[in-house]
Amino acid sequence: MNKDITPEISIGNRSKLPAIVERAVLRGNGLEHIAQPFGDKKWVTISPGDNRRIDIKWEFETYIDEVLKDPVEIDLTIKLGDEETEVKIPMVKTLG
Repeated sequence: MNKDITPEISIGNRSKLPAIVERAVLRGNGLEHIAQPFGDKKWVTISPGDNRRIDIKWEFETYIDEVLKDPVEIDLTIKLGDEETEVKIPMVKTLG
């Protein structure tokens, strides 16, 4: 069993401003888990008109089957200029 999860998320920026992923929260089993940025410890910037696939990693103290109890959701906070937008991504656990 794993104690981490790294989903790949595709983000398209249709605005005229750069989009910056400011925060990523995984909500599951009644708890919130905040992801840490990769690389140089900064979140990804998506240029205007660009589509990017980003990996977001969460590490847990317990096994993921104990964390990922429905309902599970990823909440991204994305900043465009001075405005922040929250995007909620519902997840469904599949067997396989």
